[in-house]
Amino acid sequence: MIIPPEACLVPFCKKRGGILRIKRNNEVYQKRRSIKSPKAGVKKVSVVGSGPAGLSAAYYLMKAGYSITVFDQMEEAGGLLTYGIPSYRLPKTVVKKQVKVFEDLGIKFQLRTTLGKDTTVDKLAQSFDAVFIACGAWKERAAGVKGED
Repeated sequence: MIIPPEACLVPFCKKRGGILRIKRNNEVYQKRRSIKSPKAGVKKVSVVGSGPAGLSAAYYLMKAGYSITVFDQMEEAGGLLTYGIPSYRLPKTVVKKQVKVFEDLGIKFQLRTTLGKDTTVDKLAQSFDAVFIACGAWKERAAGVKGED
């Protein structure tokens, strides 16, 4: 699991019955709400990429007390979770709700920002104390076997 259970919007509950699930969701939600947002004057970190690695890094850095801004070139946060996994496997509403929880915790998202076009690593390094690059792998890799075309 990439996102820790205490931050996950849809916990994996194998027990039957909707009441248990609702109770568990409420407990997890209350735990998330108890996490403190960073105080003024703390170090700022930029995370480039809002896929699983970027979201995970943003969550743990925020939990450690850093102020986080996530940059992504796409219109919606989530990376592979939003654009690579079909909706019947992972509903887009689940990802949107999880991103909303992260926003409520104080993580800022700056979408439609392309690294190299709208900003550069140097500019981010000047504005932030640290830069975490989790841009993902948007191009498939060639296997190098005959007939792969």
